[in-house]
Amino acid sequence: MAAGKNTDHNRLSLEVNGKTFQCRLNPNPNNRHIRLRVLPEYVAEEGMAAWIRFPGLTVDAPTSEWLPGLLPEAQFCIAASFPPWVPRQQVILTIQTNAEWILAQTQRHPHVHTAALNPLGPGAKLWYRGQYLKLLVFPSQKSRVKIERVGTQLYCSLPGGSTALLTRYLEKWYRQETMRLVTKKLPGLAETISGKPYTVKVRSHRNRWGSCSEEGRLSFNWKLSMMPDLVWEYVLIHELVHLEEFNHSRAFWERIQQHCPGYKDAKRWLKHNTRWLNG
Repeated sequence: MAAGKNTDHNRLSLEVNGKTFQCRLNPNPNNRHIRLRVLPEYVAEEGMAAWIRFPGLTVDAPTSEWLPGLLPEAQFCIAASFPPWVPRQQVILTIQTNAEWILAQTQRHPHVHTAALNPLGPGAKLWYRGQYLKLLVFPSQKSRVKIERVGTQLYCSLPGGSTALLTRYLEKWYRQETMRLVTKKLPGLAETISGKPYTVKVRSHRNRWGSCSEEGRLSFNWKLSMMPDLVWEYVLIHELVHLEEFNHSRAFWERIQQHCPGYKDAKRWLKHNTRWLNG
């Protein structure tokens, strides 16, 4: 067993018969002896369950689901807790003399890699145009992330299966979808609502779904593609009408009614779901 480089006094890399482990040294005044545990890397870092926060995400069952034949090798950590008065070198020596036991412990977790790399599981669902997409996350040997919607499923192929940047990748995908929907729908609506020129951007608005400037700059929240079609189309119409009525007067709402008869239902949906989508 060989020790590797160490940038943290209580963390080091150890090699056991060609297998590399990250080792955590944890002084504990409640310990009377040196205690060793071999843990899956995700347990050592994040606890028994790893979760992400993302707008519109729900998880019904925190279990794992992977496509067959794509399971990478599990990574393990050696956690050593010991009385603070025990010298560090003695702790390392104890680890070294228990090499066979450490390797044996890794065989007790034959399925741990699935839970370690997929913190969401088969119960993960995301909103898309008012309906749920089942989120399937699986590792890829390629270096690029690929997110693809197939029917009611959203496939996320991640390099090495790492979910560390999953929320960033998902947001990028939703941004692209929102821009696609907006640029496809907006010209037709603009033709009937306003003849004024405009420009469009998709942004991370904190407290609004869209905005319009007097110069014709329209911007829309990237989460629009999560909403039912009636709702995100109402947001587009709302901002286009502002090109003609830069206020919320009676005339403004009469024009909204003309171009979006179901706008009150859309407003109710936004009122009921805004807090969740911004959570």
